[in-house]
Amino acid sequence: MEALKDISEIDLLRHMTDEASRFQVGSRMHSRSLVVQRLMSKIQCLTDGEFETAISALESMVEGYNIRKKSDDKKSRNNSESQVASILRK
Repeated sequence: MEALKDISEIDLLRHMTDEASRFQVGSRMHSRSLVVQRLMSKIQCLTDGEFETAISALESMVEGYNIRKKSDDKKSRNNSESQVASILRK
């Protein structure tokens, strides 16, 4: 019982938060692992031609996503800068 008295509420909260974060990361990684396993089983069934087509399509999708993300990030940054500028002018 003496040991329990030495544990502060802040330490207990920190420990509980750490455990929750570990669980969340572990759960997310498990979910992603299952998705990758499903994809691998589907990829193994593809012919060489189908594989090349699928990889090409995937690469295009990822490239398109990255371009849109950069564009969205730039728009967001420009909006933030214009908001700051308008606040400073007031």
